This record gives sequence, structure tokens and C-alpha cells, in this order.
Amino acid sequence: MKSKMSLWNAMMIYRDNVEQLESIKKQLYVAAMNNHNMEVDRLRPIIRTYEHDIEVFEQQIIEFDMIQSSSPKEGQQ
Repeated sequence: MKSKMSLWNAMMIYRDNVEQLESIKKQLYVAAMNNHNMEVDRLRPIIRTYEHDIEVFEQQIIEFDMIQSSSPKEGQQ
């Protein structure tokens, strides 16, 4: 059960990161449209960090799913 909770937690964090990234991208768009260069410069590394975190979570979820699908189910052996 712990592994399922870990996957659930990872998926919730992943979802939150995706939502935060979309929100920050909107802020970046508005800042760029208003020529707020300092705000654009501040947001770019934050976006890169979120994108990297999302990639890591995607890979972890894929790996976990592969492990789960290859391991025997409870009661089967």
C-alpha cells in the first residue's frame, strides 16, 4: 500500500507543478506584453525549474508504473 501512496503523492505533486507552471507562464506572458523586463528575467528560471521538476516526475511515474505492471499481483505467484 505504501507504494500506491507514493505514486499517488507523486501524481498530486506533478499535477500541482503543472498547474503552477501554467500560472507562471501566464504571468510571463503578461509581463512580456507590458515590457516588464525585470519580471520576465525573474520568471524565466522559475519556469525552467518547474519544467525540469515535471520531467523528473514524469520519468518517476513511468518507472514506477513499469515496476508495478511487471511485479506479481497480490495473491498471484
